[in-house]
Amino acid sequence: MLAASHIAAIKAGENGYSKLTPEQRTQLATDVEKVEANAQVSIDVPTSVHPGANFAAKVTTQGGSGPVVGVMLLDQDLRNQSREIEGEGFEIIGAPNVVGPDGKQQEQWEARRYDDLPRNLNFLVVFGVNADLAKNEFSNTKVTYNLAAPSKPGKYTICAAFLYGTEKASPLGRVEMHGHPMPLGGFAGKSGRIKFTELKTIEVR
Repeated sequence: MLAASHIAAIKAGENGYSKLTPEQRTQLATDVEKVEANAQVSIDVPTSVHPGANFAAKVTTQGGSGPVVGVMLLDQDLRNQSREIEGEGFEIIGAPNVVGPDGKQQEQWEARRYDDLPRNLNFLVVFGVNADLAKNEFSNTKVTYNLAAPSKPGKYTICAAFLYGTEKASPLGRVEMHGHPMPLGGFAGKSGRIKFTELKTIEVR
């Protein structure tokens, strides 16, 4: 399990963690586990729709070390075995509505697309995420996708995936590189996480 191997690497002082004292490594492991324990994601979709009908898929997240988190819609809650919901015949209509931790709508991620390219993105990055471990405060975000159901009747599965970091929530777990905070474990470390919502079934009839 990635989370367990990450904690083990910290406690063992592997790679970048060797810079920390044993006491600091213990504290960083505790901080990472706290971030993990407070990371949540949920999805709200109807249980049935008509073929080709429009409906909303609402994804809510909590947590992550920030400054960004990722959200996407998949057909299965299996790491490395899932695919984007478009593979089942769902269609994303227009740009999803993204609400950041400050309660304001965000368009930063969609705006990075060239002007003539569609904005009906599945994978989204939400900005402004922060975690205050001392106050036990974690950011909340909301993403609403406007979807069109598959044209063929049947039962389809859908879930949301939440991608987030852990180390940078702790002062011991972040370092400055080129003016940006980076996880102490580096790009090859195991501080990143993916969490799936409950797998929902939508009947198209």
